[in-house]
Amino acid sequence: MRRLFGVSTLGIMLYPIALFVGDSADFAVGFIDAIGNVRIPPRFSAAGHFSEGKASVVDLGGHSGFLDMRGELAIPMLFRGVGEFHNSVCSIGAESTVGYIDHAGKWLIEPRFLIAMAFAGGRAFVSDDGETFRMIDLKGKAVGKDRFELAHGFRAGLAPVMKNGRWGFIDENGTVAIPFEFEDAQAQHFKSGCAAVKIGGRWGFIDRLGSFSIKPLFEAVRPFTEGLASVKIGGRWGMVDVGGAVRLAPKWDELGQFVNGLATARLDGKCGYIDATGVWAIEPAYDKVKPFFGELALVYVGDTPAYIRADGRLVWQFEPCAIVPRPPMPL
Repeated sequence: MRRLFGVSTLGIMLYPIALFVGDSADFAVGFIDAIGNVRIPPRFSAAGHFSEGKASVVDLGGHSGFLDMRGELAIPMLFRGVGEFHNSVCSIGAESTVGYIDHAGKWLIEPRFLIAMAFAGGRAFVSDDGETFRMIDLKGKAVGKDRFELAHGFRAGLAPVMKNGRWGFIDENGTVAIPFEFEDAQAQHFKSGCAAVKIGGRWGFIDRLGSFSIKPLFEAVRPFTEGLASVKIGGRWGMVDVGGAVRLAPKWDELGQFVNGLATARLDGKCGYIDATGVWAIEPAYDKVKPFFGELALVYVGDTPAYIRADGRLVWQFEPCAIVPRPPMPL
């Protein structure tokens, strides 16, 4: 289903599409609205998703800039790579290094890093050598003296970091809040006051003091969203609530996070979306599905991607093997 260059009354969220150019392997990227009208015609070689009203796009020469929701160039094509704005700041590349810009396209922190993660809570993790990470503030100044082997962004004032092969949590001053005693920790943490950690080969959930609120009993877990977390028990996925009670018995091959009341699920080789009661809200008719982002979700039948709405209605079908930017994960 395609309505090229139509006018939408929604204008709330735009979604990237990719069309192959003639008979070549090249494709052009543009954007549709949530009912399938093309709002920004395909003319870019790559693009990201809209975030804080802007989307990163790449021209044929490999330079990137940012569009506004009208499709006009809001930030000139002066950069390299694709970035997303978070907390009014975007990490983006220059020729060989990465820094941070504001919504005007001005450098807040000059490009001097090999890796620059997104800011959250006025803090970000950067790497100068690609092997260790340190924390900086919005002026680019170092916060604390420690370097870490791996790090994830801040949520609710704490960030999981790895040191000497073990994971713990630090606060925004760089002080250790939860000791380095875990085998792993998830990036999207302290959902519903819980963070997922691994110890003794099993996953559980801790509170902000580092005590287990849900014992480490699971083979794998997903972060809490909308009061529930997916957990793997005996090779099957179900869901628990913040008190650890099983709300959906483990029966799925795969089970994702809830976004606007729907979670991705796989059963007997096919994928769809379930509601909070475990009932199929969108029947498992797909080979691969992604979480909803705004009003649309990306699904695949074989190697053909498509966008659908929450009622399962097809909004846009891509050509086979089209490359579509991965939707952002739920925050």
